Amino acid sequence: MLVNDKPKDNSFASEERERRKVDNEAYYQLKNVIEKKLGDLNIPIADDPDGDTLLIAASYQGYTNSVRLLLSVKGIDIHATNNNGETALDVADNEDIKNMLRDAEKGVFPTILRKGPQRS
Repeated sequence: MLVNDKPKDNSFASEERERRKVDNEAYYQLKNVIEKKLGDLNIPIADDPDGDTLLIAASYQGYTNSVRLLLSVKGIDIHATNNNGETALDVADNEDIKNMLRDAEKGVFPTILRKGPQRS
């Protein structure tokens, strides 16, 4: 076997597929909440011990489509902090999410997605 012929580890690809699946499910749940205007999206999630808002939680989890959707909502507070004083940008590891949040800080927000989540 050549050095470059090592078997590929598919665990990362499998984890990424699962993360995207959960992101898409979260996107549609959030879209329903936003369309029904259920509550203030800037308040902490009721059961979250860290006091994360939906935007902070989605940023932390790496849910790109959910973050894009939340940023498209007029009145979303990108500077909201959790109990640890962290914003969505502070907790984000995903570069796409960081870029969207940085754009939002400059006043550039995504438009509402009408046909579903975008492919990452």
